[in-house]
Amino acid sequence: MKSPTLEDIQKAQKVIKDAILHTPLKRSNYFSELFLKNIYFKMENLQHTGAFKVRGARNKLLSLTDAEKKQGVITASAGNHAQGVAHQAKILGMLSMIVMPEASPISSKVRGISCRLQAAYNAPATTDSMDLPLTKPL
Repeated sequence: MKSPTLEDIQKAQKVIKDAILHTPLKRSNYFSELFLKNIYFKMENLQHTGAFKVRGARNKLLSLTDAEKKQGVITASAGNHAQGVAHQAKILGMLSMIVMPEASPISSKVRGISCRLQAAYNAPATTDSMDLPLTKPL
């Protein structure tokens, strides 16, 4: 996989801009003083899912063909990526299955996003997850 170019990044920014919050930069007085530089935090915690992962999820889902969108998507994640994919799939009217450990603290948040949650207890994420049936959300 090749690294994204500036053109790729600019294209993605245009594609996702209408559905992603434009989050502010906030200067950190503490870290600016500590490092004697102006240090800013990008406030991605203000995104609906609480993280920047929603940006990449939306960009990827929008890049799928109509046939791929109709099939739905499956992802394995125990955190913010799971939320981003589930949230954006819901917005785009796509089926999604999120495979994550049962003990994941974020699983309760994903359950509320109308996706099929396939929890795996102490199971590693493998390509075997791709064999799981993708059906309407539970």
